Amino acid sequence: MEFLELGANEISEIKGLENLRNLEELSLGYNKITEINFLENLKNLVYLNLDGNEISEMKGLDAL
Repeated sequence: MEFLELGANEISEIKGLENLRNLEELSLGYNKITEINFLENLKNLVYLNLDGNEISEMKGLDAL
């Protein structure tokens, strides 16, 4: 899988994405996400949409 769209689904916690190592585009806009540490293993990610979430810490972005 290279593209995943999960916007506007009231998601508050992300689990299981660490296995999607070929993921290039991830759209999680307008959910209830507060942490983004799940991004650490997504090395091929080139596009990320987190608009409209309540992210309190940016931990996880430095690994990209």
